[in-house]
Amino acid sequence: GRGGIFDYDFATKALADPNYLAPTPPLTREQLREQYLGEAFINYLANRFSSMIAD
Repeated sequence: GRGGIFDYDFATKALADPNYLAPTPPLTREQLREQYLGEAFINYLANRFSSMIAD
């Protein structure tokens, strides 16, 4: 789900803390790059799910 997209380490954090919540969109392109998302996928999200990206 979104947790894995917006936080590459979501599973580890969620297992360690059941109350952990992934970052809430919209996220900037830079924040997505910090989560190791590639430019093509960021562009896909921006084009298909514009509310997830803060430009």
